[in-house]
Amino acid sequence: MAPIIRFLFILSLLASCDAFFPHHRVVTKGRRSSVLPPNKRQDFGPYTYNQRLNHDDPNSSVFGQRYWVNNIFSNGTGAPIYLYVGGEVTFSYTDVTATQWVRFAQTDNAYLLALEHRYFGMSQPNSDLSDLTYLTVNQAMADVVSFITWYKSSIDSPNSPVIVLGSSYGANLASWLRIKYPNVFTAAVASSGPVQLVKDYGSYYKVVSQSIDTITGSTACTTNIHNAMTAFESTISDPTNDDLLKTKFNLCYSLEDTSTDRGTLESNLNEIWATAVQYNYQDTITNYCNIMARTDYSPLDNLAEVNRQELSNDQRSCLNSAYDSLISFYRSIVIDSNAYVGYRQYFYLQCSQLGFFLTTSAGYPSQPFGSIIPVTLFDSQCRDTFGASLTSDAAVQNFNSQFGGKTPSAVGASRILYSNGAMDPWNSQSVMQNQSPTLLAYNMGAVGHSADIYPSYSTGPVQSQQNAMGAVLSQFLRSAASQSPSTTSQAAPTTSSQVVTPTSSQAAPSTTSQDASPTGVVVRPTSQTPSTTSQAANPTTNQAAPSTMQNPSTSQAIASSTNANPSSSQNIPSTTSPMTTQVSPTTTVTSSASGMDGTTNARDQNNTASGGRVNGVSLIILLITMYICM
Repeated sequence: MAPIIRFLFILSLLASCDAFFPHHRVVTKGRRSSVLPPNKRQDFGPYTYNQRLNHDDPNSSVFGQRYWVNNIFSNGTGAPIYLYVGGEVTFSYTDVTATQWVRFAQTDNAYLLALEHRYFGMSQPNSDLSDLTYLTVNQAMADVVSFITWYKSSIDSPNSPVIVLGSSYGANLASWLRIKYPNVFTAAVASSGPVQLVKDYGSYYKVVSQSIDTITGSTACTTNIHNAMTAFESTISDPTNDDLLKTKFNLCYSLEDTSTDRGTLESNLNEIWATAVQYNYQDTITNYCNIMARTDYSPLDNLAEVNRQELSNDQRSCLNSAYDSLISFYRSIVIDSNAYVGYRQYFYLQCSQLGFFLTTSAGYPSQPFGSIIPVTLFDSQCRDTFGASLTSDAAVQNFNSQFGGKTPSAVGASRILYSNGAMDPWNSQSVMQNQSPTLLAYNMGAVGHSADIYPSYSTGPVQSQQNAMGAVLSQFLRSAASQSPSTTSQAAPTTSSQVVTPTSSQAAPSTTSQDASPTGVVVRPTSQTPSTTSQAANPTTNQAAPSTMQNPSTSQAIASSTNANPSSSQNIPSTTSPMTTQVSPTTTVTSSASGMDGTTNARDQNNTASGGRVNGVSLIILLITMYICM
């Protein structure tokens, strides 16, 4: 009997070792290194800052602008601040726990904050979206200045250097903030930022075509697409073919014999390829290109099959290509708390300031996607949605002049890092070459839009470039610290048009304890705020957006033409492609316990592993003692 008992105890001993050592290996290998250590949990938010609606009016009303805080790595007063500014999407706690910015903050013992963009998410000035008067780039930038000035004051750290971060449209904001307010922001990171504004963005489809050629290794696929689009335009030009097209492409409604309906349908079909390229879905591209290469079907039938599979993948019953439905969708003023992208708001920014309308003006052979999507189609959409007076022409020119477009060095910019994926169609409007020792461009390799805002765990261009960027940012911060800026030089402008005087209810999160919950005015809608436990653990099941989120353009599903709910099973016709940040389907990180080079931070390793080691060793000693005593 004794040998059996001894054998059972040996099995128990081995089991205890197995329970301990995998946990230790996880930390040292870095595979789960970004999960917050159990003793470093905190409440990340959201919190609410009382933001001035109109920064040009000292008597303006205020609205609640949401923000999140991760102060786990900061060492208190004087610590640097990384500030992630929102773009056209809803923010959540994962923006301060599941991004590459967490690694930057850990390396530099910094705060990490995220500020949601006005009129997006739940940072809404009004009860609906009928009045978008103060949805402007300048007002949004003034929001950021006002917020960070207040936050630094509230934590009694007026000299903390601030690095502003952004992706996609938010990357433009980050770059422009550094240029416009160099005494407020020490540096900026712009991930996939198309800083050269253009109204007629015909070059977008040119890059899509080039990327397909690169992925497939030849021009065969784009040639097949061109042949199919030629057949499509020939067919759609004859009104007697409307029923044929409705059946072949499974349209929700019969086509109207108008250029707007024809252009809307073509834009829908082009969106299939644009989405796959923008987010680098290479398997999808390969599959669709194989379909386009079938010789036993006509080019038009091949295109229809690609559309059928896309509808099936998106779980859509039909393709909504009706221009009137699109306008009804954009006219919806309902604030959808579940929407990831603010479609009406972003379209307003396009019509009034940003441009970036995806046309086919480049023509063939520059791009193979047809020729019936002119910029005048979008002029019609803007006019029919918002009124005849709305145009982005002057704003596009003014922004490019003020901020230098793709040559920020021309306006004296410095300390801005621009990162882009080679497959991203927006990269043609970004900074792709170094322009000075501190205006640096980073090529992330064959990846898509904003792919680098999530930590990379595999050796390759993204990881190496992220490490290189982190080293430069640390250098910027050391330089700022050596200059010992005064409170005056770092504070934001104190004009009434830019700064909101904080109220007593706007207390910043406390920095005296890493485990304590912040003590501000907190917005806590149950459906949006995960528990502290889920935030501090592994947010695999708590991502800000579903992993199936691709390019949240107007081809995505909506509830109906009068209900702006993109999560529904119906469809909206596509005519725009918001440059929305890529949602990483594989990233499960919250914060990094490893350094920029993937090595383990000793302090954090001890916090996570030592407790397990002590318990495991104690159990081992107990079992050995019992074994000896038998």
